[in-house]
Amino acid sequence: MALYQGETPKYLCRIKNSSGTQLDPSNVAQVIEVRIIIYNAISGASVAKFIYPTFPPAGWRAATLHTDGTDKRVMFILSAAETMAAHGNQNEIQTQTIYPDTENPPSNQRIEIKKGRFVEIKSAQS
Repeated sequence: MALYQGETPKYLCRIKNSSGTQLDPSNVAQVIEVRIIIYNAISGASVAKFIYPTFPPAGWRAATLHTDGTDKRVMFILSAAETMAAHGNQNEIQTQTIYPDTENPPSNQRIEIKKGRFVEIKSAQS
């Protein structure tokens, strides 16, 4: 299925620990915060930034929790303007997940950063 400029797609992001077990992003004992950044890998320009569950600072938007039984995921929705800005196949996604970690004083937190290729967004068709 192609994604075209001007569409408003919804994305769901599962948070897993290093052993592959899915974590509950609404449980601060498992996940403190999730940041999702969509950007153009060539220019470095940010297309969209989402944060969960923290109140979003300027330039960020709130992501929400999507629950389906025991499956809890972070949901974010790109606007039509964002899919226009993300045109092409040079888009990347970066997730920054902050976990509680008592072995990392004084913050007692650990940040895990993952990057990957995002979807190709094609020119709108008439």
